[in-house]
Amino acid sequence: MSPQVRAVKVELVTDTHRIMGYYPTNERRLSDILNLDSTDAVVLDDVCAVPVDNPDGAAIVMDFAHIIKDRISFGIPHEPPSTAEERQRTQPFQYVDKDRHQVLVSLPPFSVTGYLHLVKHADIRSALQALAAGFVPITRARAIYMPDTRIGWAAEVIIINRKRAQIFWPPMRVNDKAPVEDNAPLEGPNPE
Repeated sequence: MSPQVRAVKVELVTDTHRIMGYYPTNERRLSDILNLDSTDAVVLDDVCAVPVDNPDGAAIVMDFAHIIKDRISFGIPHEPPSTAEERQRTQPFQYVDKDRHQVLVSLPPFSVTGYLHLVKHADIRSALQALAAGFVPITRARAIYMPDTRIGWAAEVIIINRKRAQIFWPPMRVNDKAPVEDNAPLEGPNPE
């Protein structure tokens, strides 16, 4: 008997649409799903889509949607994030201790801030050059739609399409101090 497949709620955002639906998964994270090389698209079930520039506009409801990965700017999993202990238990050979680095990412027409997690003691300059994944998780993240900064998202994890990113900036330093506290509360615009 095959294990029961669980469907997780996800939100995928393109330049023009915010698409919410369900993806059948077998204990895989959204970043793993988006980084699968076996397909160039993601199919969501029970979909609701709204224009990015008019989140209060009429929603389009569909049984499913086929979204081309190259067109996805970022994705947000709407499920509790797994803990380090859970990842170590379920994926012991993939789990690695990491340091987090504050970043701002220009992802036109969006801007994303949060933390990029890299292997402990990695140099952020070198790591950004060597990142192999097309979709990269940013934690304690905020995304803003730059043409109308009232439209935005705040989530524990936002997975950005690195191929669409124009610039990754580390935080500016003033008198050798980071501009944002590590334990600053997760705040920001939220479309819901």
